[in-house]
Amino acid sequence: MHDKKVMETQDEFLLDALSQGSHSAFEQLYDRYSRRIYANLIRLVRSEAIAEELLQDVFMKVWELRATLNTGQSFQSFLFQISGNLAIDFYRKSARRQTMEAAKKLIEESAYDHIEKYINFKEAEILLDRAISALPPQRQRIFRLCRIEGKSYEEVAELFSLTRNTVKDHMTKANRFLREILSQEYGPFLVLLAVAFSF
Repeated sequence: MHDKKVMETQDEFLLDALSQGSHSAFEQLYDRYSRRIYANLIRLVRSEAIAEELLQDVFMKVWELRATLNTGQSFQSFLFQISGNLAIDFYRKSARRQTMEAAKKLIEESAYDHIEKYINFKEAEILLDRAISALPPQRQRIFRLCRIEGKSYEEVAELFSLTRNTVKDHMTKANRFLREILSQEYGPFLVLLAVAFSF
């Protein structure tokens, strides 16, 4: 218990220095926590190479947020939260890529004459982008940030001064709209492209 209190006090001191831009404090925090965060990431993504990449992303995020870090919060818990969110983003993007590849294969291999104009996958992407552009302006911005740029609901909520539930509601409505418009205007094959953005 005493050791934990000492460590928390040291963390507060280092985080205060980090908020002032101290590279030394950043390096000490990295040395102190990188191994356990790396071990947690391996458990989450089951790949040493990917875990190493995500570990760098975790501490890049720490550096980016250095001026606003809460010194009263457990820094270790904060790191586990970031690493968990990044692991979720990794799986979401991976699933999206797999779904889009499946859509591409379906489009390219289809023998139906009426789908010939969709054989070029880039054309399909253009049609999807056109459908996204038909969303209301704020919903479109939220959708692109979450599903194209891979930002979390929390990050987008903070960016627009909204609640997480409001962002989630925008995303639910955007996904429903894209499925409907692609199904009605472009046929069922392009609905797969909309589904790719639903993870």
